[in-house]
Amino acid sequence: MKGFRTRNGFTTVVDGMNLEVADDEFVSLVGPSGCGESTVLNMLSGLDRDFTGTAEIRTTSKGLPFSYVSQEPRLLPWKTVKQNVEFSLKASGVPRAEWGDRVMPLLTRVGLSGFENHHPHQISGGMQQRTALARAFVLHAPVLLMDEPFSGLDEFTARSLRQLLLELRQQETSTAFVFVTHTVFEAAVLSDRVALMSNRPSTVHRIIDVDVPLPRSYDDPRLFDVSRELTHEILASMKDTQGLSVDEAVAR
Repeated sequence: MKGFRTRNGFTTVVDGMNLEVADDEFVSLVGPSGCGESTVLNMLSGLDRDFTGTAEIRTTSKGLPFSYVSQEPRLLPWKTVKQNVEFSLKASGVPRAEWGDRVMPLLTRVGLSGFENHHPHQISGGMQQRTALARAFVLHAPVLLMDEPFSGLDEFTARSLRQLLLELRQQETSTAFVFVTHTVFEAAVLSDRVALMSNRPSTVHRIIDVDVPLPRSYDDPRLFDVSRELTHEILASMKDTQGLSVDEAVAR
């Protein structure tokens, strides 16, 4: 259980949540705004330890147990694209002798070859987020936590980065992903399973399987079916907890 003390007492954010993510599985957390998805990532990552229960990443990997991609790229402005990715390796204790074999091939895969010596202010927001993805993938961590990484981008850029993530995922065959999003179609396109979270106190209301094999096409009608199901479930949850009709929930 996770909660916060406020002026009006104690507010429970997450309670009774039970979710496991296996190797090579992509699970998205989706729910009404403020239901605590980002809080769950903070608990998993160890950024938040003030809760009851267990949130842990179990791995036999000798390196870092996870890497993290947030909503903002959070690049070091005084370092180049290449240096930002290398800094991730340095901070993780990866020997410098391994950097060359990791960094440039990955920058090529994410479409940043030729921009490796540019600084963040010299590239677009989408390219900055590509750098953030490269910085996370270069660690070869067994778990990748992602908190709405494409929410601040225009739809065309976000779509290209979702496609890139699908391609990177197919190449990182043992990585487990926990992905937070408020875009139901994004969840449908990327995920093996979608965990629908309820309103506060939040728990996993339902798990929806996305039974569409990789590689996926944006125009696959099965993804639109999953997206509609997710939307209906979230609106129904808002109706049940707030006493709203579906039309009123949509208006909000």
